[in-house]
Amino acid sequence: MSKVRESVFTAIEETIKNLGFELVEVDYLKKHDGMNLTVYIHSQKGISIDDCVLVHKTIDPILDKLDPTDGAKYILNVSSLGLDRPIKTDKDFNRNLNKEIVVKFYAPQDGQKEICGKLLENLTDEFEIEVSGRKIKIQKDKAAKIELKLDF
Repeated sequence: MSKVRESVFTAIEETIKNLGFELVEVDYLKKHDGMNLTVYIHSQKGISIDDCVLVHKTIDPILDKLDPTDGAKYILNVSSLGLDRPIKTDKDFNRNLNKEIVVKFYAPQDGQKEICGKLLENLTDEFEIEVSGRKIKIQKDKAAKIELKLDF
């Protein structure tokens, strides 16, 4: 994690928790409109625009005092995870237990580049899914992308 992302995460995590949300991730990336500091929050009951505004207004003074970018300008964004967010962290895995996921591999595994199944267990270096009644353990470092299966 970069210095900016790490210092921001540490500085605001408890405040966001006290507001009733989980701080999931902080990104600091260059976009077309300049540097963007994006804070991703989560709640079991969902995230509304009002929730994002509340968090933004609450953490803005903390970040002004912290000055994580050493005076460099940035745009602060607060966002929900979004349905299409990749599953990366242990918290992501645990939040999505018993849900259908899609796993895309760097290289074919058992002849398949992609597999879909129900996430059963999150372990340190691997996770277990159920595919057609069969349990399969997958090494996390073999998966290029893991995301929820979305059916519309």
